[in-house]
Amino acid sequence: MRRKSIPPGRLKTVIVYKDVSIVILTVVLLAIFSLVNSNFLSRANLFVMLKTMPELGIIAIGMTMLIISGEFDLSVGSTFALAPFIMAFLTERIGLPSGLGFAACIAAGVAIGLLNGIITTKIGIPSFITTLGTMMAFRGVVLLLSAGFPEAFQRDRPLARVFTGDIGGFPIQFIWFIGIALVVWIFLENYRFGNWTYVTGGNRSASIAMGIPVDRVKILNFMLVGGLAALAGAIQVFRMGSAYSNAGQGMGLSAIGATVIGGTMLSGGAGTIVGTIMGTIIIFSVENILILSRAPAFWFRFFVGVIVIVAVSAHILIQGKKSNG
Repeated sequence: MRRKSIPPGRLKTVIVYKDVSIVILTVVLLAIFSLVNSNFLSRANLFVMLKTMPELGIIAIGMTMLIISGEFDLSVGSTFALAPFIMAFLTERIGLPSGLGFAACIAAGVAIGLLNGIITTKIGIPSFITTLGTMMAFRGVVLLLSAGFPEAFQRDRPLARVFTGDIGGFPIQFIWFIGIALVVWIFLENYRFGNWTYVTGGNRSASIAMGIPVDRVKILNFMLVGGLAALAGAIQVFRMGSAYSNAGQGMGLSAIGATVIGGTMLSGGAGTIVGTIMGTIIIFSVENILILSRAPAFWFRFFVGVIVIVAVSAHILIQGKKSNG
């Protein structure tokens, strides 16, 4: 009996639809990991993952917007450390209300993003060089301010519970993560600014010809990722009760990895928030299963590197098939 084949058009639609593809890949990987170690999907382990995952995922959401617009930011790890350190210092040493300290934290992150955006767009220095420089500069600032020592922050403050408490045993920070992702997704897919972001990253010349304020779009996305990096750093401080000068090291590359795994192209003009969420889940799941399996820590970077290469290769092949067919 002859098998009924899937119509080519329908099959192509399934293959090129990135959100569906990455969700399927994520589910398959989670199923495999649960078979490898029965503790992977245990309630306790999932709770730990859902508490810590948003700190990377929130940054990756902002990074997605920035990369779609044709730029990227290596300094988010330094922002992740410096901005919440300012919050802890102002709150615990100066005695400012925690709300004002938190506002200063977010403002510092946005200001760093603004600086990166202005240097990149107005002076014309590539964002790789710009953010590499600010990454080192602001890491130096937080080390000088802290002298290498952590700055304590009281975890029982109401503000901390707003971001790191739980509702019926479910971590609030993960709700914040999904909420932020939803808001950014709505703007990216349904508002003019989202369309401008796609066009700016996809074809700068066409964007200028269409009257799109290219520099403003990029600067705003730099500010977005800076503010989200500051928020993610604050959430870690609320969770741990201290601001550490070495926090966020390697966070920039991990955030870029999550976006790339999720289908965002480093060349700009393409990417999805759903894909970034799945990419974040994949990175954390790989790290978690290695920890549960008691594998050496260096295997984490190896596997993430392999996944990034495979993901980029798959996206390029899919885009090539889409262009030819």
